[in-house]
Amino acid sequence: MTFDEVMTLLAENGSEQTKKVLVKHGVREPFFGAKYVFINKLAAKIKQNQALALQLYATDNTDAMYLAGLIANPQQFDQAMLQDWGDKAYWYMLSEHCVSHVLAESPFADTLTYTWMQKSAPENLASAAWASLSHRLTKNIRTEHFTDEKVNELLDDIAQNIHQAPNRVRYTMNGFLIAAGGMLPQFYDKARSIAQQIGKVKVNMGETACKVPDAFAYIEKVAARSK
Repeated sequence: MTFDEVMTLLAENGSEQTKKVLVKHGVREPFFGAKYVFINKLAAKIKQNQALALQLYATDNTDAMYLAGLIANPQQFDQAMLQDWGDKAYWYMLSEHCVSHVLAESPFADTLTYTWMQKSAPENLASAAWASLSHRLTKNIRTEHFTDEKVNELLDDIAQNIHQAPNRVRYTMNGFLIAAGGMLPQFYDKARSIAQQIGKVKVNMGETACKVPDAFAYIEKVAARSK
């Protein structure tokens, strides 16, 4: 499938109604308003295509950028390319889903993740970094710099700093707490304890009905599924 064919399909499957909904979630022009169920199916049809992914992401069209993250090959990124993708991921579905997954499975996962998590980093990069760590737990991608010792350190960071973190970073830190407690038996008790300690995590979700998952309850659900 060519670049022009993909852009045509995205445009044909866009709608003004979907655009109105997505604007409330923070999406900005240009975008077509294609439903994400359609984009996911389109990605499954295209499969992995790094050249096409790079073309799509360069359009600055949010629909195309989201699709790009689904068909990209993380192993074919260099550090500069990943940084560029992270810098351009202005919306949480790009930063916390597309870019975070590419980052998690790339050769530069440790290098960029911990750089993006620094307090001086922009919110979109920090939220992408925390989301990438959750993805790595889900996929069991462990490295010499992402060990149980590091997970323990990150949980301590959440306990101490989550309520002072930027808005979307609070959301993805909470997500990592759930992933660690639900998927790593050795951190089940600690994560539950931290979840009780921090209580409700407040995140501004804009003009939407989206809610922040209750970490304690979700740890129980994830743990039950992972067993």
